[in-house]
Amino acid sequence: MPAYSSSDKRRLYGDLAWVWPIISPPEHYIKETEQFCRVIREHSQIEVKTLPDLGCGGGHNDYTLKRHFEVTGIDMSAAMLELARQLNPEVTYFLDDMRAV
Repeated sequence: MPAYSSSDKRRLYGDLAWVWPIISPPEHYIKETEQFCRVIREHSQIEVKTLPDLGCGGGHNDYTLKRHFEVTGIDMSAAMLELARQLNPEVTYFLDDMRAV
């Protein structure tokens, strides 16, 4: 796998963020995210009502997660968060580094 520089990542998740919904639409995440929700419910010792989405990007997983949980998304790309907010206006999003949460 090629190594990407910080400037490559900034460009991908910043300048080119608008491309994500085209090349990877939220509908492509539904089956995987539904399975994730089932695993959480089956293996949790307590009822899970809220869920953080660390590194939420454009909110494509939140598109399905919000049907099951109160979701809070965190990402360090303002451009990706703007896409997430447009897709999921009912989800709370924060601009931050998931490593600092």
